[in-house]
Amino acid sequence: MDKSNSTKPFITLIEDIMKPFEFRNKVDLWNDSLKNINEIIVFCGLELLSNGKVITVKPVNTLEEAANRTNNLYEKLNEYNVHLEVIKYCKQELLQENYFHAILEASKGILQRIRDLNLSSKDGNTLINDSFNLKNPSILIKGNLISNDTEKSQYQGLKSLLNTICYLYRNPTAHSPKMYDDRSEGDAIQALLLISMAHSHLDNCECIRFLEV
Repeated sequence: MDKSNSTKPFITLIEDIMKPFEFRNKVDLWNDSLKNINEIIVFCGLELLSNGKVITVKPVNTLEEAANRTNNLYEKLNEYNVHLEVIKYCKQELLQENYFHAILEASKGILQRIRDLNLSSKDGNTLINDSFNLKNPSILIKGNLISNDTEKSQYQGLKSLLNTICYLYRNPTAHSPKMYDDRSEGDAIQALLLISMAHSHLDNCECIRFLEV
């Protein structure tokens, strides 16, 4: 900082160095640098955004506060033991704190998981309903022959979970009203944990009939 205690020269230096375009082929370096810089400048009440601009924020006073403020959603989800299939489809969006697209890509990953099981080319709720058709199923829960009320209830529960994910997170567009706040980290964690639960259930499923296109 200069003698007037202005942060402007400091901010200008950071923004000159951290231009996203310069890291276009070094995404991992960008994400690491963004985190490392923010862990320091957050003590000064500054934060470097993913667009390369520095903004003013409430300063922190402890290392714990700094870690909590600068940990990205990807790191926080690791604490919840989120299913690897969730991370597989949206790691980049998580690192960029892009909640809407992280949820969208993760929800699309659920549908791809079903297609991988029964080799279908269908999509959305049609894929789910046809794959988990109670009268003519393509996918079953292992050990569940849907032969009694308990097994049917469990099977319908999984089907409903998958449809709920599709309705809430896969179908809405970026500009349409949603039942969650795509700027909220808490809502993003809630959505991704629900998708993680669905993947865990799909781990215990098997295809008994390929679904015709």
